[in-house]
Amino acid sequence: MKIERNQLTYWEKFQDRYLIKSRFGKIFVYLILSLWAVSTIFPLLWVILNSFKESKDIISNTFSLPTSPSLQNYINAFDTINIGKSYINSFIISGSVVFLVLFFGG
Repeated sequence: MKIERNQLTYWEKFQDRYLIKSRFGKIFVYLILSLWAVSTIFPLLWVILNSFKESKDIISNTFSLPTSPSLQNYINAFDTINIGKSYINSFIISGSVVFLVLFFGG
């Protein structure tokens, strides 16, 4: 189904003329999407890299790469907090919710 040009809203005409068909518009859209992707991925990568550092290295050299990567933080998390049980509880709750939504909603 083809929509005639005079039935488009102002925003749709703007998108068609300046964002979709023009070279500058495509560059602008890709630039915005790239900035958004970097701003979304960088904090996650930063947290993962810091998880391999010792506590003193995190405070003193926050944005540096780990010089001697260690799994000690993960060992501490599983020993002191019992994070494994927390993960199992989360899987049970989320699995139950998905099952019930599919059962009653489907």
